Amino acid sequence: MKKLALAAVLALAPVSLVPREAHAQGDAQKAALAQSLFDEADKAMKAKSYGEACPKLERVVSLVPEGLGAKLTLAECYEGAGKLASAFGTYLAAEGAARRTGQNERADLAKAKLDALKPKLATITLEVPDEVRKTPGFALKRDGAEVLDAEYGVAVAVDKGEHVIVATAEGRPAWEQKISIDDAQKQTVKVELAAAGSAGGAGAGGGGAGAGGTSEPPPSDKPSGTFMTPVRIAGLGIGIGGVVVGAIGVGLGVHAKGLYDDSNETGGCNAETQRCTTQAGVDQRDSAVTFANASTGLVIAGGVLAVGGIIMFAVAPSGDPPAGEATAASAVRLELGIAPGFLSLNGAF
Repeated sequence: MKKLALAAVLALAPVSLVPREAHAQGDAQKAALAQSLFDEADKAMKAKSYGEACPKLERVVSLVPEGLGAKLTLAECYEGAGKLASAFGTYLAAEGAARRTGQNERADLAKAKLDALKPKLATITLEVPDEVRKTPGFALKRDGAEVLDAEYGVAVAVDKGEHVIVATAEGRPAWEQKISIDDAQKQTVKVELAAAGSAGGAGAGGGGAGAGGTSEPPPSDKPSGTFMTPVRIAGLGIGIGGVVVGAIGVGLGVHAKGLYDDSNETGGCNAETQRCTTQAGVDQRDSAVTFANASTGLVIAGGVLAVGGIIMFAVAPSGDPPAGEATAASAVRLELGIAPGFLSLNGAF
């Protein structure tokens, strides 16, 4: 939508934005404030920072209620922010003002926006039974604003998101229902009252009638068993630990191979005879053997841990352990034994 400078809005408005005392200091400051806010909002709009722009434009409209351009820009801001009902209402007000003042081009622009937005509007209809509305002291609010009798049963356009319906009456706890709605959705809520002396009620959101009072929550679809039991978590941790240990062993093996190659290249050692002519070469060979042995042990240990962890994860039953049963820390035990020519893994869980 083409942006409209506030200065042009003021020039085209048939009713002056300031009273006849044009030089009154208070009115001049108000006009200056409106212009400054509009300029800042225009920058934010160009950057699509609607959360910053819309409040500024709302203030401009309150300062300059005759400013048609500011209304149209505010409607555009609401639309960009996804507040379609707010945009629709502002475009509607702008169209009426434009028709009254003969600004047909702007009126047609607002009308085109209204026609495009109307199918996308979300609506909430509040159905209030006679016995509820006749309850002494009955009051109904939607998002903190009072809902009048004339609005009962009317599909009212609302912005997408969460909305809160609250009904109260004398001697009754507040009845509350939260509605989550998206663009173009139509939802109907049957307003109820909590029973006298109850703890209050909260209706369930959705497209049908809300449930109030002290109704039990719907049964959960969550299965009674839990897949990631403590034993499975322990097995997963052991398996990951085994992979890490094995990776360290591989790294030590690579380092040992590097020392061995260095002893042949610079240490005076012969790869065929396995003899070294310098002490530096002998030291490099000894270090290579030490790291190679450590690498072998760690790779084997890592493999055993990984396998043990996989077995624990695979055979552990689903579901939480009964009350009083040992926890994972005490119920899981894994013993690893490594010696020359010997390897063992013992576990209990």
